[in-house]
Amino acid sequence: MFRSVRWWLVAFAVVASACTGSATYGATDHRAAQAPASMAFGNPDAGLSGLELARFRIGDRFFTEPWVPAAVGRDLERDGLGPTYVAAACAACHVRDGKANAPWAGGPVVYRIAGEAPPAYGIQIQDRAVPGVPPEARVDVAFVEEPFTYPDGTRVVLRRPEVSVSAPAFGGEIVDLPGTVRSAPALIGLGLLAAVPADAVIAYADPDDADGDGISGRAVRVGPDLGRFGWKASKASVLDQAADAYLRDMGITSPLHPRQNCPGPQEACGRAPGGGTPEISADRLAAVAFYASTLAVPERRDPTAADVVAGEELFDAVGCTACHRSVLPTSPDQGWVGGRVVHPYTDLLVHDMGPGLADAAGLEATEWRTAPLWGIGRVDEVNPYAGYLHDGRARTLEEAILWHGGEAQAARDRFVALDSADRARIIAFLDDL
Repeated sequence: MFRSVRWWLVAFAVVASACTGSATYGATDHRAAQAPASMAFGNPDAGLSGLELARFRIGDRFFTEPWVPAAVGRDLERDGLGPTYVAAACAACHVRDGKANAPWAGGPVVYRIAGEAPPAYGIQIQDRAVPGVPPEARVDVAFVEEPFTYPDGTRVVLRRPEVSVSAPAFGGEIVDLPGTVRSAPALIGLGLLAAVPADAVIAYADPDDADGDGISGRAVRVGPDLGRFGWKASKASVLDQAADAYLRDMGITSPLHPRQNCPGPQEACGRAPGGGTPEISADRLAAVAFYASTLAVPERRDPTAADVVAGEELFDAVGCTACHRSVLPTSPDQGWVGGRVVHPYTDLLVHDMGPGLADAAGLEATEWRTAPLWGIGRVDEVNPYAGYLHDGRARTLEEAILWHGGEAQAARDRFVALDSADRARIIAFLDDL
């Protein structure tokens, strides 16, 4: 009862502020203290109505403010953290709505175990816990250097992550199991990607490489729907992705995942008090998903600059646009996102990226969804400690390109064969996105 009353009071206050143009968030508005460059991913889409903007702000509040452990006799809006977890807030991983701090910068370590989940742990290791509950294990990431030299003699030092698991609380089998690190991506443009017709994506799929061009993108089905979100395109909607993150990363139950993430052997986890049933309501979860769906893609800096134009032509010439497609439509019946032509630089398909990026936690270990590139030139402005690729290993866009293999090997090799000036032009193009 009290939670419901508070929810509608918050909603009324935010709607009022949206209608009057007066912000009422104070310390809870994580944008107020940020410089313009670091705010690049935090703006609402310009097509939102006043009421939609109010809903955006409600979602922002629940996205940003941390959850706290539940306690008997206490009734709070954001209690129910854990009992085991990785981070206490969405914004702890999606820094200023962008990418997570990379593992080499002390970011949260989201570690997925390969293959079948051990009964005592589940598929993802929770390395933090509320008082009275043991964390599942400790996860550390080290990096092994792999020097690379271009034909012109230019040297780049790549780094490969190596993960070690120690202090297992419920049996040592997880210490030697293979697994992989995941690093949270930026959230811009999700609503636009959700509005791309499935047929437009499937039209680019060529799983058997029937045309012989070496590119065999595959559409992922999630039940009857098209998988669009997550590193493996394993989620069909932003709502599904948000609910999964609440459960696996924060230990917050929702209508989509009503059971606590406490495997049977974890008795202290199972006995810990909860923050309600569920801990985040359908309305609040939907508001967070709406917020994530309506974060605007920043405008490009100077797309007509000579180096940028030349870089875009080279990006296409070496073959990058075979997967990073520059143009996709949105369905006309999709409200504020409908009837647009968007430029996400993705095909939303999964592609074989070669053994260098193999993910031991995936059924298709070398397959990854083509990452959207819009906004990629702002990543380090929004968060200087972010990395690139699924595990954050790459410190620069150049390093990320050099890790490409599999279906992208030919394009990567053509990039390597360019002279340093042309390679710099491609990077200038990416920086402009």
